[in-house]
Amino acid sequence: MPDISGFYSWIESNPLYFSIFLLWVLVWKGVALWKSARKGSVLWFVILMTVNTVSILEILYVLVLHKIDTSKQEAWVKSKLKFLKKK
Repeated sequence: MPDISGFYSWIESNPLYFSIFLLWVLVWKGVALWKSARKGSVLWFVILMTVNTVSILEILYVLVLHKIDTSKQEAWVKSKLKFLKKK
């Protein structure tokens, strides 16, 4: 198991930076989850809820992906999942 004591010591020595980072992540995740729920996109809601990308995926969803038709997104994901099953 990796030693994460260095990470904890960084948090203790830089609480302001950690708090800003945490607020940044929570705001973007909250907005992305809210938009996906309002649109009724269960697939994106689950992806955004479970995958942690330091807000990169959330920012992409809020700025670009939520504007795309949900049925097209889900059809694309299903086609990729079928492709992976064939391998």
